[in-house]
This record gives sequence, structure tokens and C-alpha cells, in this order.
Amino acid sequence: MTPDTILHLEKLALAAWPAQETAHVHGWALRAAQGFTKRANSANALTPEGDFAALRAAAEAFYRARGLPPVFRLTPLAPPEADAALAAAGYQEADPSRVMTAAVRKDSPPDVQVDEAVADGWLDGFAAANGVAGALRPLHDGMVRRIEGRTGFATLRRDGRA
Repeated sequence: MTPDTILHLEKLALAAWPAQETAHVHGWALRAAQGFTKRANSANALTPEGDFAALRAAAEAFYRARGLPPVFRLTPLAPPEADAALAAAGYQEADPSRVMTAAVRKDSPPDVQVDEAVADGWLDGFAAANGVAGALRPLHDGMVRRIEGRTGFATLRRDGRA
């Protein structure tokens, strides 16, 4: 995958799970959302520039000011020294992810409904399937409702429940 393709996918992924706040520092997106999910509360390389140590210090200050632990998502866009520098500073690898792509089908199975806008039933089904605690529902639901651009929310119903 080319760096341009990786950057495109990263921007799409960040837009698909919007943080409440984003700061752009040294070519990184520092995202915060009250600690709800690491993706929305992490430093993400987009077009890294300058010294990684300076970026790390800025990110640590950003997260400390919000009472959050600093989390760095390292993709192929991160500078080569980032992994070793974070390890030397005591950071540990956690929750690796894999990005896969596929063509989008124009049709869907008959028991799956795809809507362009999110509905309360979809939010309820997602929260139930993923164990989103009741106290976190307003934060979660707000993040989903802030997704910009073209969307598709697939709902599979079983016994009348999403």
C-alpha cells in the first residue's frame, strides 16, 4: 500500500469515529473524547514532521491536561523511530489492529437493512452487542451522530431486535 493510500484510509477511519476534540501538532492528530475508546483518544500520525521527541512531549501534555493517558497509534505513517522511542520511554504495545479493505456490495442480504442515517434502533443494537454501558451511551451516541460524509448503518434484526 502506498503512503497516499494509507493516509487516505487513516483519514476515513478517523472521520468514521470522530473525537470530540482534535488538535493537529507536528503532522499528528491528537484526539480526545473523555477517554471513550482508544481510537478517539489517541495520537495518530498523518504527515509527521519534525522531531518525534517534541511531538511526544506535546502529546503527553495534551493528554495530561485532559486527565487521559497518552496513547499513540503507530501506523506506517509514523516515523521509523517512534516505536523504539516509545518503548524506551516505558510505553507498551497494546491492542494491535489490522486494516483490511474490500469492495462495497451494492446489495445486502434480505434480513439486513442499510440506512444512510443512524437510527435509535441501530444505536441500541450496537450498544447491546458491544457492551456500551448506559452511562456512556450519550457520549457514544454523540460520536456516532457526529460522523460526517456518506454513511451506511447496517442493521440485522433477530426476533425483532437490532
